[in-house]
Amino acid sequence: MMRLAAVFAVAFALLLGGCLRYEPIDNVDRPMPPNAEHMSQDRIRDLIVNSGRQLEWVMTPVGPGHLEATHDAGKISATVDIYYTPARLQILLKSSRNLFQTATTVHGHYNLWIRNLEKQIIDDVAAAP
Repeated sequence: MMRLAAVFAVAFALLLGGCLRYEPIDNVDRPMPPNAEHMSQDRIRDLIVNSGRQLEWVMTPVGPGHLEATHDAGKISATVDIYYTPARLQILLKSSRNLFQTATTVHGHYNLWIRNLEKQIIDDVAAAP
């Protein structure tokens, strides 16, 4: 009986471990769309803040060209630093809760959030007059 319980415990641990998707941290460092070159820092900031709000990120201005953004999904959350200029966009993981963050890896949920945020920002900036 003990042997059977041990087998089930190991099988459950392997199954649970297979559900956790650890991936390299997806930091963003990319050019802004060409039309951003003609925008002010304030305009770009407003577009990024609006993009984040659409995806339920809470955006906090830190300084010129720098926002801190937090996405809280109940038991899991992530905070990122967003650096922006008319030429460049960077999104860097600052901290997380329950996303099993190490120096180089994080749960796949984080990377999905960041890819969605990056796409929303780029799409909104590209579409802005």
